[in-house]
Amino acid sequence: MKKRDLKADLEQIRNFRSMWRQSTSPEEDWKIGVLLEDFCRDKAELWLEQALAEKERADKYESLMRKLVGVIDDLCRQINQCGFDEQMWEVYKKAKGMLGDE
Repeated sequence: MKKRDLKADLEQIRNFRSMWRQSTSPEEDWKIGVLLEDFCRDKAELWLEQALAEKERADKYESLMRKLVGVIDDLCRQINQCGFDEQMWEVYKKAKGMLGDE
């Protein structure tokens, strides 16, 4: 899937809005409206595909983060008597914080 430049698309929509505010006739309003509608129709499917791909990616990373926290939880239980390495503790706290499971 080709990624869209969503910032550029948003800027184009803002340009349409600016053109519409500056228009001086109903005919010009109509032309701008048709251009905006065509632009949005052409891009809508791509925007949705990209949003779905980003959600799938976020879900994948959340799943991996949960697995990491689970592995560290198990490790923590196993080495509880020996202490917990400071660097590993920081990784664990960061992963837990990102999941909001604190």
